[in-house]
Amino acid sequence: MRKKLTAEQQGNTAGRDYTFAPDDRVLYGGDMLTKNVKMNKVDAIVNEIGEVPVLAFGNSSGDFSMAQYTVQNGGRAYMLLCDDTERDHGDIDTANEFAEKCSALGFETVSMKNEFDTIYGDNVKCVEYQQEKSAPAA
Repeated sequence: MRKKLTAEQQGNTAGRDYTFAPDDRVLYGGDMLTKNVKMNKVDAIVNEIGEVPVLAFGNSSGDFSMAQYTVQNGGRAYMLLCDDTERDHGDIDTANEFAEKCSALGFETVSMKNEFDTIYGDNVKCVEYQQEKSAPAA
């Protein structure tokens, strides 16, 4: 069993809930990992790759710790904005809020709406989400 890594300022916050801060350091911790998000991504990078990434790519706040760890060590981070409401199920308000957070942290953003020629391919159309019909009770 390998030891989990934590961030210096993480305290008792679970790795899946803590975002690596700009001035954090990686420290050896205790228990096993449970989900590969937030600080747990930094733990996986250190233990499985063993090198600080020069590039990080993500699409949610669950990727902020990985991105921050990369940027803090001289790399670059890119975050995907799900802002295309015609070709995908994007949400403009959520994408704008996400873009502001990314900018404040020094991450580059990539707009699906403005920077993707295609999302799923030339002849693929976005369809509305459909609720699954539940089976009748027996």
